[in-house]
Amino acid sequence: MDSIDKELKQEIIKKAQDLGANIVRSCSVSKWEELPIQEPEFWPQNIWPWVKNIIVLGIPLYIPMIDTTPSMVY
Repeated sequence: MDSIDKELKQEIIKKAQDLGANIVRSCSVSKWEELPIQEPEFWPQNIWPWVKNIIVLGIPLYIPMIDTTPSMVY
């Protein structure tokens, strides 16, 4: 990873944390094929075919949000 990539990654992490994300990670879209826990129509590469990597954000779930399960929020 070159310095521009590292710098961009740090900017993305900082912005996500500033907006309330507790966890910020990235991964290859190939993970959806390796560990298929969702239907393929929800896989990032099937929604956006040009995507190679995605950013994963972890945010707190509050009780009213959890009460809506099952849902995509859950």
